[in-house]
Amino acid sequence: MTSFQAKFLVIIIGILCAITKLTLENIRIQKSSSVISNIHSNARHLLSKQIKYPVLASAPLPPKELYSLLRSLDVIETDNERFYFMIQDRWSFIDYLSKMKGFRMEEEMTQKLHTIPTASNTYSSTSYLSSHHRTNINTPIYPVISPNFPCYRNLDGSYQTMEFLELEYPHLVEVINIGPSYLKSINSGGHEMKVLKLTNKNTSTTNNPTTTTTTTTTTVSKAPLFILCGIHPRELVPTEVCARFAEDILYNYQRDADKTWILDYTEIHIILQANPDGRQDEELNLRFRRKNMHIHVKKLGFSCFSKTRNGVDMNRNFPHSKWGTESSKLPCKATYHGYSAGSEMETQAIVKYLESVLPPGTNRKNANTGAYESDSKGVLMDLHSFGRDFFWPWAFTDDILAPNAVDLTAFAKKMASQTNPRYSSNNDVYNTSGDTTDYAYEAIGVAAYTAEIGTAFHEDCSTFEHTILRNTEKFLLYASRVSMYPYLLPKGPDLLISLSTSIIKNDENLLVTVHASDSLYAMEYVTGQQTLVVINLYIDTHPYEIRAAPDFQVEDNFDSNKATVEFNLPLSNLSQGKHHLFIQAYDTQGPGPVYSEFVQII
Repeated sequence: MTSFQAKFLVIIIGILCAITKLTLENIRIQKSSSVISNIHSNARHLLSKQIKYPVLASAPLPPKELYSLLRSLDVIETDNERFYFMIQDRWSFIDYLSKMKGFRMEEEMTQKLHTIPTASNTYSSTSYLSSHHRTNINTPIYPVISPNFPCYRNLDGSYQTMEFLELEYPHLVEVINIGPSYLKSINSGGHEMKVLKLTNKNTSTTNNPTTTTTTTTTTVSKAPLFILCGIHPRELVPTEVCARFAEDILYNYQRDADKTWILDYTEIHIILQANPDGRQDEELNLRFRRKNMHIHVKKLGFSCFSKTRNGVDMNRNFPHSKWGTESSKLPCKATYHGYSAGSEMETQAIVKYLESVLPPGTNRKNANTGAYESDSKGVLMDLHSFGRDFFWPWAFTDDILAPNAVDLTAFAKKMASQTNPRYSSNNDVYNTSGDTTDYAYEAIGVAAYTAEIGTAFHEDCSTFEHTILRNTEKFLLYASRVSMYPYLLPKGPDLLISLSTSIIKNDENLLVTVHASDSLYAMEYVTGQQTLVVINLYIDTHPYEIRAAPDFQVEDNFDSNKATVEFNLPLSNLSQGKHHLFIQAYDTQGPGPVYSEFVQII
């Protein structure tokens, strides 16, 4: 056979394959037409070129033993009866319509998905810039995603934010380069991955917010709080709320007593843009991109029908022992997990950094139970939208509870209690593998959570400013408060504190009223039923210090899980100036979180 004949034969075979594929597709569509209901026929009628993708659809929720059917879908949310998922293109729509029993296009949800906020339901940039989160008059005007989303700084704005905060608060902020994104690694644009690290770099606090003078030495190592933002680029809220949280806690250092000691005893590591290449693409096109920009299928000689289906779902790519068991190996599927665990440059940068801060093995496991010990440190919060939920390990299965299940549940209940409307905290979700929480819990022993916040991928600014921002800042502050011992402190009593005055002469007594309660934020969980034992008050010495001893103490033979006590403090031995009061309560199982107040003596 000549080379010409061989080439001709290849062309003929290709034509026959294409004809066969089209014929089979037509047969499948014709077959589906005979079984779908009127509702489905109406949905199929929408398959004209005028339909705007992506669309949202739903189908009956399968039995739990068949949840694996969801592993390759872009599931948005579930309820008691149905699951809802995103479809990126026409061919996928036809495929699901013909194969999936009970399939239904969600027209109202799809319409809402594509509704662009107007001036009537967004803040203007002027309103945004004058909000209480922009109280630092030195804050620059950051570029935003678009006029329709003036409350969200864009990718460049996120990087500018980190640069500004490092210059504005040199004793509290460090910006750390942790590695290139995928596109940067192949010299095709891209970005440097960065961490915004917040902590008091000095060895102690000071009463003057304008100085960095060191006065004493702390005796404890700081606890890490890791916050991941923007793993899925289409979710506009997380990156902005992370930036706002950073701005708020920094601005309130030495203004708010709790935020001050948290920065003294905690290292907050925020990755504002965990998927910067994907985020840039999303901001340019607003096409609901879920993945990064590593287009694996090019190496196979083809591309996905929809460009947003190219790439790797980073939240299925983290190196966990069960990686790949509850995700997709097909490159065009929404939950494609990559070539291998940790294959992506962005994933590698995040993993390497987390493990440099808290090396594997630092947190010890109980030899009998496999649970991390109560003195283990560190929390990871991976913020996503949308939903109002907290999820924690194990994500890959609901047949096995994590060894620290009680501790993790108690912590989740406490965070959920900070939200309004109340977020779910039952950990009821379809299985996923290779996500951030399973990796972080297994590898470095931190209490790891996914927090689904908001009500839309492209949330309007009014909802963001009035509801989502407040909720998220409150539960992130609680996570910061307990990051020193996350498997212990959330199970203990929480406090409400009131002072008779915050400015007082030193020849007067200060009345401090403390309401301590094991059940205050426990949402009726079992760990909220323990009896109080003692309430300690410290002046200018944090309870975390090794030799800390309470200045005042109430042991009142408590017979309940809650009580209200009063401390009548003489101040004659204290110097003029600002003093820090720390209060911590214990129940029969151990301590609760530390709460504090400032008092100014004149």
